[in-house]
Amino acid sequence: MYRVFEELVKRFIKLEPMGAEEYERRRSLIKGQLRTTRSQYELLKEQNKYLKQIPCDVNETWEKYLDFNSKLFFKSQEIYNATQQRLDWRLERGEPPISNEFNKVLEMLAEGGFSSIIKR
Repeated sequence: MYRVFEELVKRFIKLEPMGAEEYERRRSLIKGQLRTTRSQYELLKEQNKYLKQIPCDVNETWEKYLDFNSKLFFKSQEIYNATQQRLDWRLERGEPPISNEFNKVLEMLAEGGFSSIIKR
């Protein structure tokens, strides 16, 4: 999930939107994975009520991880839409030059990457 999120952010920075078909394909795949993972997790949680094999803190960590990925999924949709909105805005205004200040912000975003946030 985070790779798609990362790619969408990079495309936002570079003003290079992902194609609609590619986005829908990836979105559908991730949505299916999230649904399957959530379903399997709920089964595991139910089973654990009786077997008590998984400690509560591990269970809570898994729950948080699933929630994080779901939120990342929805944020990636927002970034995908924002990229197109940004392009439309620029086209409506005759594609004005990007200010030095905003270029610096974009550079910081691009240089920051995700390596310091997410360990691969």
